[in-house]
Amino acid sequence: GEWHFHQWCGGAVGLFAIDTKHERLYNGGACLIGEDQWAALDAALDAPGLRCVYVASDTPFVDRSFADAAALAASDPNFSHTWPARGDELLRLFQRLEDWEAGGQRRAFLLSGGTPCALQTELALRGAGNA
Repeated sequence: GEWHFHQWCGGAVGLFAIDTKHERLYNGGACLIGEDQWAALDAALDAPGLRCVYVASDTPFVDRSFADAAALAASDPNFSHTWPARGDELLRLFQRLEDWEAGGQRRAFLLSGGTPCALQTELALRGAGNA
């Protein structure tokens, strides 16, 4: 896949770029991101000294409800390859980042976009003390 991870500032700041196209193009699109990419994200979050991580996606993390995404995906398969349509994976990502933040003085930020997504959203994880 084309996901990648980079660190700056002596390893304290990192960027994990998610590849949302790989599974769709090469593995039939059964999931948004595969187990290899989940393992790479886990390895990135375990990088020594990492205190701030940006997780980037070319498709919006939140642009509609899970129910709306499911209805759209039922009528147009193109909508099935979005984070809200893959709610289980989105919740897995949120939980993994929340668990990572709970491990100390750490912050995770989500960066995403796309042509139909002209908005700014801030998500606060309730258990991480940043709400």
